Amino acid sequence: MMRVFYGSAKGIHILVQEIVCELDDATNEAVLLIHWTGGCHTEVRVARVKTGRYLRDIVPSA
Repeated sequence: MMRVFYGSAKGIHILVQEIVCELDDATNEAVLLIHWTGGCHTEVRVARVKTGRYLRDIVPSA
């Protein structure tokens, strides 16, 4: 799947017009609103790492 993403990343600027990022403090998430060419919109919510914490602190290691 990553190969497909890297292969299409070169032309992604043709498909995406704008990406707006807002921070939701109530849920501690970053909200990304993607405006696609053609008028469609997609909302993506991503959990934010809390201040003073690093990803390696919250992801279990093997």
